[in-house]
Amino acid sequence: MYAGFIQDGMVPNIEIGAICDVDLAKAQVVESKYPGLPFYEDYVAMLDSGDVDALATCVPHYLHPEMGIEALKRSIHALVEKPTGVYTKQVKELNAFAETKTELTFAIMFNQRNNPLYQKISDRTTTNPRPGV
Repeated sequence: MYAGFIQDGMVPNIEIGAICDVDLAKAQVVESKYPGLPFYEDYVAMLDSGDVDALATCVPHYLHPEMGIEALKRSIHALVEKPTGVYTKQVKELNAFAETKTELTFAIMFNQRNNPLYQKISDRTTTNPRPGV
């Protein structure tokens, strides 16, 4: 989904450096949609490749802390989706490690933030608060 947003110009000042997925069948999809784009089945190999200078996690949330730390260790900017992890300890470790990498951009984002449905709900709750709450 993110690759499509980037490819369609919805995210300014960014280009896709590589895509990684453990499902090798996705390599064919990537090749057809993004010809010549590097595809990796191992995210560490992708991080070590030099093909990317930023990482957006689109994986199960239990992997977010690990992937965020591995990216930051390699001086690669990291955008981690919410939920940031399963265990508070791992999330705290990620946040603490990110604090040591002040030269890098690290962010945590709820991937539905830009979904018009949730924006509409948010607008309604802020403009029409329930009385007595």
